[in-house]
Amino acid sequence: NRRHFSGHLLTMHRCHAATAILATFFPAHGRAAAGRSVCHSAFAVPAAFAVQGTSNLVAARRLGFVTLPPTHSAGFDSPDDGERISVTGTIYDGPGGEPIVQLFTKQGCTLCDKVTDVLRSIQESNPHTLEAVDITDEDKFDWYDKYKYDIPVLHIQGKYWAKHRLTPEVAIEGLEAAKTGTFEAQAGEPNAGEMERRQAESQ
Repeated sequence: NRRHFSGHLLTMHRCHAATAILATFFPAHGRAAAGRSVCHSAFAVPAAFAVQGTSNLVAARRLGFVTLPPTHSAGFDSPDDGERISVTGTIYDGPGGEPIVQLFTKQGCTLCDKVTDVLRSIQESNPHTLEAVDITDEDKFDWYDKYKYDIPVLHIQGKYWAKHRLTPEVAIEGLEAAKTGTFEAQAGEPNAGEMERRQAESQ
């Protein structure tokens, strides 16, 4: 049973999986650089982290085996030097007391831009505040674990709302429900980390 092998080392398969994640989220640094960051040191990470469900990347980050590119708080502008920029912050403000929408995103997410455009297009008729949460920030491990394969993900008033795409009709319906206090968390919230944990336990 893999759950009892907490002292064993990560397999090469898991190392390559972590490398793929790094290359996806930090393409400017290249797959080869990601491979050196993870594969040359990840074998010191206990397999218990993988079995308990923490992703390879998150486990390695927590133990200091992977050094990620510098993070800056510089809004949504693209960096000149290719470094990763955190996009966490307020995209636009609505009047006080109006619903707050959170967009879980990361730098370079084009689907997130489309969702933002939809929300901005109805901002005048359905006022709200839109905040971005960058799931690759150092302090966003839990959100990264849940949403790493599914951004954009949206919350209203801290409750799960939608993922991947948003139509004006759905946006208006959700914002009106939030304004009247009748909005409820929607079904289908993604949780990649939980899915990976269950798969590991069943093997």
